[in-house]
Amino acid sequence: MFEKTKRPIVKFLQLIKQSYIFIICIFIIFVGFDLIDSHYSGYGSNEAKILGENIRVGLKILGGSILVGSSLLCLTLNTRGKK
Repeated sequence: MFEKTKRPIVKFLQLIKQSYIFIICIFIIFVGFDLIDSHYSGYGSNEAKILGENIRVGLKILGGSILVGSSLLCLTLNTRGKK
């Protein structure tokens, strides 16, 4: 009984061990997409606060774009060497 439950767990751990870079890059891409989806809508605030929040959101979008781009580049370079 224990051997039947142990086998899928061992196979799953081997898959993670073989493709940990892929899993990490996919996680970073999801975080990047979450940052890209940032927005701010502050009605009733003064102009300085609205401007500051828009700059902050713009930097979050830029950071998310960099995360997604670098993760895709890492995946491309990682899979290019394997045949």
